[in-house]
Amino acid sequence: MFENVEIRELPLSGKVVRKTVEHFLLGNGLMLEDLDYYAGIFSGNEMLAGGGFSENVIKCVAVAPVAREYNLTNKLVSHLRSIGQKRGYDNIFVFTKPENEAIFKSLAFNVVGKASKAILLESNPYGISDYCNTLSQSRRNGVNGCIVMNCNPMTLGHRYLVEQAAKSVDALHIFVVEEDRSEFSYRDRLQMVKDGVADLQNVVIHEGGKYVISSATFPSYFIKEVNDLCKTQIELDLDIFTSHIVPALGISIRFAGTEKHDKLTCEYNRMMESILPATGIEFQEIKRLQYEGKDISATSVRAFIKTFQLQKALALTPQTTKPFVVSFCAKKLALAAANALYEELNTTPKPGLVDKEDNGAHNDMTYDLMRRSIDAIHPCFEQLVKMGMEYAGKPFKDVFLETRTIGINAEKAMLAATGGVNTHRGTIFSMGLCIVAVSMLLARGEALTPEKISETISAIAIHFERQTDSNGGKVYQKYNIKGALDNARDGYRDMFTTVLPAYTKMIENGENRNTANIRILLLIISVLDDSNVFHRKGAEVALTVKTCAAELYKSYNVEKVRELNTYFIQNNISPGGSADMLAMIIFLEDILTE
Repeated sequence: MFENVEIRELPLSGKVVRKTVEHFLLGNGLMLEDLDYYAGIFSGNEMLAGGGFSENVIKCVAVAPVAREYNLTNKLVSHLRSIGQKRGYDNIFVFTKPENEAIFKSLAFNVVGKASKAILLESNPYGISDYCNTLSQSRRNGVNGCIVMNCNPMTLGHRYLVEQAAKSVDALHIFVVEEDRSEFSYRDRLQMVKDGVADLQNVVIHEGGKYVISSATFPSYFIKEVNDLCKTQIELDLDIFTSHIVPALGISIRFAGTEKHDKLTCEYNRMMESILPATGIEFQEIKRLQYEGKDISATSVRAFIKTFQLQKALALTPQTTKPFVVSFCAKKLALAAANALYEELNTTPKPGLVDKEDNGAHNDMTYDLMRRSIDAIHPCFEQLVKMGMEYAGKPFKDVFLETRTIGINAEKAMLAATGGVNTHRGTIFSMGLCIVAVSMLLARGEALTPEKISETISAIAIHFERQTDSNGGKVYQKYNIKGALDNARDGYRDMFTTVLPAYTKMIENGENRNTANIRILLLIISVLDDSNVFHRKGAEVALTVKTCAAELYKSYNVEKVRELNTYFIQNNISPGGSADMLAMIIFLEDILTE
């Protein structure tokens, strides 16, 4: 009946295709999960079978009732195996219903673990046995205990849990969850644990691999969703633990910290308490360590990092974790700065400036060139963050010297990436000062406020010397206006007291982000003596530009902005200094309102 069938890839990003797959699975008692590949077997337009991948795990395999006697599962799985091999998977897992066990065994898959509503199989006949053989080499005499930890990042609470557990056993085996789905990378988390317990002689560290809370055994762990599927996955994860890992290491007790807030961890602990004793494994919960009356958790540390409260984050971590937290915060801050530059570039339309529609009043700059420039200077932003933190307690003269050195290197990276075009020299200066100021305040444990950031920028900028041979220097001498250096020495007062509050209010009122960026750019143009405009067109035109921007800011109309852009292009007017300030304002709003 179904002799002429074909396999089709079904991109789940398409709404129509996704609904087709969801309907098919629902008709076969399944829900569509988060998959990165799906294929269906069709006879004409009729879908007969389907299955897909979530990384290297085959899921959502179903065959329509009318086609179940035609061995379509074999054809489908052969196709998925071929796709898996092309992707470089050396072991393919299958997460399926228990009633499908015989089918997949006939296809050379081997059972790894079982739960009441699901089973996990793998294509490598030696997968779990090789893993357990490696583990068994670390088996110790006496009582062996176990903790499974993610440590994202490792906290004083994790250290306390390990200390207490280690006192109760002859050997404590710690499994670090290996999946790279956390804010801190697996390699960093593993190193944190190794460094954090190095002084405890009876503690052994193991890599979690694919058999301890992984995308194969327990994918819900990484999305923190508690439902029937999640409970099935917990049951499956614990079956693998008791059937394979416990015998390999002779584990007789498993420890976990108490949990009051995370629903998934609460459910995991509850099911361990129910399931493990029946298999001869003792389960022991250890009361969490507290700090200032609250349980210490990695969630709290990450929340403090997200809001750039570095000292509060560091207070919850052991000395061995602190460098990882500082480095992570530095990367987050540098990324926020780079993203601000991208957002400024993407803001469209912008009068006289490069955006997604045109190159503004520039013959030597393009959208792609600007992106390359941002990519090139991004690493220097991270260097500025780390330097600012390291030099937080040093004299501002020393901070200035280091800032200048990194800034010069950033300019070299920019020019190398752009073929000598000055795309971001001004923003390297202004954003660089802002980054260093913020980093110093973070390292000192001071609150990030506009006033503090402005004061710190001023204290650094006062040491920079005026470059009289630059365009900005020449404009300063000719027109006696405040240039980039003067604004920096003034701590960008107008930006902090007038522009930033106006921008924050727009965002809080729910204004479209692109519109808010355009409007605030107009406000910046209206209050800033932009040396780029003075250099290109002189004082009279510069005043006209400021007046036009002020009027358009008050009576905003996007078509009028486009008309102004045309006028700027025709008259070679580019408010580049204002673009630099827009990027800085976006950055500040981002880090101050997280």
